[in-house]
Amino acid sequence: MKKPIIFFATIAAVAAALCLSSCGGDSWKLDQDTVKKESRKDSELGRIIDQKIYDSMAGKYEKAYGDTCFWTELNKVLKKMGKDAPKLILDPKEPKKPLHVAIYLDNTASMKGFIKPTDKNVSTESFARTLMALKNNYDKEDQDISCFYVDKKNLEQVTSAQLNELISSKNLNMGDAYLFDEFLGDIIDSSLADSTHTRLNFFITDAIPSGTNEQIAGSPNRRYNIERKALLEDNIRSRFKQLRGKNYGVSVFRFNAPFDGQYPDYANKSHSLHNATRPYYIIAIGDKYELRNLREDIIEKKIKDFSPANVFHAISDIKNIKPVVKYNSRMLAADDDKNGVTQYSFEKKGDNETVRIDLPLSALPEYLRDEDVAFKAFDITYQGKDFVPGKTDFGKDKASFDLTLMSRNNNELNVRVKNIYPDWIGQCTSYDDSAIDTDPAELAKTFNLDIVINGMVTGLFDRNGENLGEPARLNVKY
Repeated sequence: MKKPIIFFATIAAVAAALCLSSCGGDSWKLDQDTVKKESRKDSELGRIIDQKIYDSMAGKYEKAYGDTCFWTELNKVLKKMGKDAPKLILDPKEPKKPLHVAIYLDNTASMKGFIKPTDKNVSTESFARTLMALKNNYDKEDQDISCFYVDKKNLEQVTSAQLNELISSKNLNMGDAYLFDEFLGDIIDSSLADSTHTRLNFFITDAIPSGTNEQIAGSPNRRYNIERKALLEDNIRSRFKQLRGKNYGVSVFRFNAPFDGQYPDYANKSHSLHNATRPYYIIAIGDKYELRNLREDIIEKKIKDFSPANVFHAISDIKNIKPVVKYNSRMLAADDDKNGVTQYSFEKKGDNETVRIDLPLSALPEYLRDEDVAFKAFDITYQGKDFVPGKTDFGKDKASFDLTLMSRNNNELNVRVKNIYPDWIGQCTSYDDSAIDTDPAELAKTFNLDIVINGMVTGLFDRNGENLGEPARLNVKY
C-alpha cells in the first residue's frame, strides 16, 4: 500500500511551478466554493483532496480553461483559503530509477584536429572540459558512466577519467572510418537493448554524414555526398525510426573549439586548417523525461562548464493547440463547436473590440518554443486572409497577440503550425565545404548539418507535409 504524502496548502503553494495563465471562465470555475464542494471529509484529517479528486478536478480544469496549469492555480486558491483549506493528499511518485550515462566520442579522421591537433601548442582543454562537465553532472551514487571511442573498427569502453586523460594528453589514436549513421545506429541499438529505459547517451561528434570512401571515389566528380544527400538523410531517419513511439527524444548542443589539422571535404580532399575554430556537437539520445530535465538544467545554467553556443531539442511531438481567448483580461469559456470551429462570445463594453489570444507553447515541439521561432511557426489566418499579429508578447508558457475584431459575428481565426527549424541550423549548414581553407565563413559551418537535424526529427516523429498537427479554428462574436 502506498503511503500518502501530505502537503499543506501553504507549502504546496511555494512549491508550485510558475504559470502565466489567468483564471476565468463561465462554466466550471476553479474557486474557493468549487474546492470546498469537490473536497471530501476525512475522519482524521478534516477536509482533503486525494489523488482521485485531484485528477478529476485537473481534467475539468483543462477542459474549462484550455491549459494544464491546474497545480499552480489550485494552490493559489488554497493559499487564499488559509487555515480552512483542505489538505492535499497525493500518492507519491515512483522513485526515480538509477540512470546509466554513456558517452561516445567520435574519434574518426575529421575529428583529429580537435582531439590530436598537429600544432602541439594548440590545447584540447576546452574540448576535454565539456566532456568532464557531463561526467561531473551525472557522477552520482545512483548513476554510472561509461565511455566509448573507436578503436580500429570496434567501440572500446573506458572510464570517463581514462577518456579525459587520453584527450588531455593528446594520446588518443584515431579510429578507422566509421560512418555517422552507423555510429548513431550502435547508440540506438544500445538504448533499445536497455529494458529499464534508463540509458542516456551523449554522442560527441562533428556531425558530418558521409558515404564510404569507395562510394565517394566511384561517384562522378566525387560528388557522392552532395548528389546523394537524400540517401544520407534517409540513413539517419531509418535509425531514429526505431525509437518512434517508444518515449525517446533527442537534443543537440553546438560548441566551438580549437581545431588544428587536416579536414577532409565532401570529396575527401584534404585541407590544412591551422589555429582555426570549428563547431562540434553533443547529441543526447534518451528517455524524454531525462532530456526534459537536461533542457531545464541548461536553461537555468545548472551544469558548470557546459555552455553550448546553440541548442536544439526534439523531445515532445506536436499536440492539439487550444488557444485561450480573453476579453478585458477575462478568459472566455467556449460556447459550443460548429463544424470544427470553437465559438466564443462576450458582451461588448464601451468601444473595446479587441480580444487577446494566448497560444500555449507546451503544445509545440521544444525546437519551436523560442521567441525567434514560435511566431514564424504559427501560420495564422483571420477571415480567410493571412494575418500577421502586430502587438505580440512572449512568455515562458505562451505566445500572445491582440486581435481587433472587424465584425460582430464573423471573426474566424485559424492557427496552423509550420514545421520549421531555428535559423541557426541553416546558417551553420555548409552545402559545399571545398573552400573551407580559403573562406573563413565556412569554418563556422558543418557540411550537411540540415539533413542531420531533419533526419533525426522525421525519424522520431511522423511528419507529413509542411504543417504539424491539426489547425486550431475559433470564432469570436459579441
